[in-house]
Amino acid sequence: MRAAAPLGQPESEAAAMPGTDLLRAALAHTRRGWHVFPLRPSDKRPAIRDWETRATTDVVRIRKAWSREPFGIGIACGPSGLVVLDLDRPKPDSVRPPEWDRPGITDGVDVLAALAGDHGAEVPLATFSVLTGSGGAHLYLTAPAGVGIKNSAESLMFARPHCGHIATTDEVDAGQRSAT
Repeated sequence: MRAAAPLGQPESEAAAMPGTDLLRAALAHTRRGWHVFPLRPSDKRPAIRDWETRATTDVVRIRKAWSREPFGIGIACGPSGLVVLDLDRPKPDSVRPPEWDRPGITDGVDVLAALAGDHGAEVPLATFSVLTGSGGAHLYLTAPAGVGIKNSAESLMFARPHCGHIATTDEVDAGQRSAT
């Protein structure tokens, strides 16, 4: 996997975008080629059925949807060619799996660093990333062509590839982390 290319937004284009911050963010994601769909307001669940096939980069459809209601933004990872690593903070009373119950591992960022170290790889920090509301992080990576990657549900680190979605709300400037 390689890092998803960060993409800056020209000032003139940002000033010309009408509507809410969520509409602006949805449009910004489509300029990256990412397929978006509406999430229920203040929720991570899709607001539409068949979200993966209905996710779109169509500006007209996006303007229409986000002008009606303050939907959250879902990004369909498969159609967008993404694998998103969701690096969590531990939840209260959670028990780490034995392989991650070792010194220095306290959260998903530490798990990723340990995995990279165990395999002689670098942690992909030079990629589009956001901080989550719970204090974790999402790292957006370009999915490798022709390789099937399934959703994972490991403790502290989750992969969201094909058939997975990620909830996001804010526009993120290239090379910077921002809360979602």
